Amino acid sequence: MLALAGIAMIFNFAKAESLGGPLYYSGNSVGVGVPNPETALQVTGAMTLDNASTQGSNGFLETMILRSNYSSLGQNFPGLTFYSNWEGPGTPLAKARIYSYKDGITGGGLRFDVSKDTGGYNPPYKNGLTITSSGGVGINNPTPLAALHVIGGEPSGVTYFNGYSKFILESNDHVVLTIASPNNKVGQIAFADPEAPYAGAITYSHANDMMSFGTLYGTQFLNIDAYGNVGINTTEPHYRLDVAGKINTNGGLCINGICKTSWEEIAPAGSGNNSGSSNNNLDNSWNKNGEDVSLASSGNVTIGTTTASSTAEKLGVKGNVGVEGSFRVEGDVKVNSGNIVSPKDICIGRCN
Repeated sequence: MLALAGIAMIFNFAKAESLGGPLYYSGNSVGVGVPNPETALQVTGAMTLDNASTQGSNGFLETMILRSNYSSLGQNFPGLTFYSNWEGPGTPLAKARIYSYKDGITGGGLRFDVSKDTGGYNPPYKNGLTITSSGGVGINNPTPLAALHVIGGEPSGVTYFNGYSKFILESNDHVVLTIASPNNKVGQIAFADPEAPYAGAITYSHANDMMSFGTLYGTQFLNIDAYGNVGINTTEPHYRLDVAGKINTNGGLCINGICKTSWEEIAPAGSGNNSGSSNNNLDNSWNKNGEDVSLASSGNVTIGTTTASSTAEKLGVKGNVGVEGSFRVEGDVKVNSGNIVSPKDICIGRCN
């Protein structure tokens, strides 16, 4: 083990010889435990740098300083290289390195590169982590364009135009951002500003399988349940769209492919059922060629026809009527053609 105390140690030897014990020098190279050093300093064993009593001008304890005279933009500066499986030159190995680089006129960044044991000598490096002089961090990305820029696999080739992006996740394949939490917890993306530290959120609750969009300190205004039902202003939607409150549309309303764009189309003028009327019944609403159900302004209902035979008839049906169960009528029953057939009793008027 070689222990160095102080900022620097200077070796100046005129010829190759052994200094005794494990220390050797050859030309401008020094070896500790290495008779024929291949670099300026080659050490076999552990090495300790002790600089606890020396403080640099920047306030840090500068235990070890690495310098170079490279000045070109993008030129790598000195660094540390780590080898594993080392059995001498030419043997298969895996390696990693940490080094600084110049990424501006005076700026310097830091990179962490790794390699995989390929079974051959000197496998290629791959960037694992980069820190730029402006503080940007890249993972698997030597040139990050945001505060955190992650590339999974290979770059996407996308040209980024939004200079406000603080986090970029890209790949040349499908990209998925996963937020994982226990079954009784939630996953959430929260939004904040100086006046509202919890101004809004997108939340997924694992407990009830509900996706929610909310504002005003987490108030959940839009909710999607596990069955695909959407609730507006309700957390318990029972239909594909369940709204607690009034609905306004400027483009019209369609039911089963039949679209209306105004109250006049739903309730023609003069029917007493337009938007200016106090009567909210719908005249000929959603009627298609006389085949559907219509609700008249009087409250009469017709099926299969838009006209009842008498304005006094509350229900007018064109076609056969099938009833499974009781059929109760308090009033007259009129049959224009055909018979009334029932395997059970028919009660008209007062039924006991």
